[in-house]
Amino acid sequence: MCCPFLLIAFFGPRITLVFLWLTNYLAGAFQTALWPLIGFFIMPYTTLAYAVAMHNGGVVGIWVILVIVAAIADLGVHGGGAHSQRRRFAD
Repeated sequence: MCCPFLLIAFFGPRITLVFLWLTNYLAGAFQTALWPLIGFFIMPYTTLAYAVAMHNGGVVGIWVILVIVAAIADLGVHGGGAHSQRRRFAD
């Protein structure tokens, strides 16, 4: 039961970023294609939150909170993976 949720959590934002790239939604938020590409591989939740914030007036107000929560979620995914990897080899 856990595996489908993990697959959705991992591939969901990346599939959404591809869809947004195909519809040129990301072009209004980013001036180059480099940052969305880096965000696709490293921090997809933060990239999505930033794109949505930029299309809604910039990273101000409630959008700052959205971008911060997305960054924490991305860092938690990376940190949680490293923690479980260390625990697996310590046993």
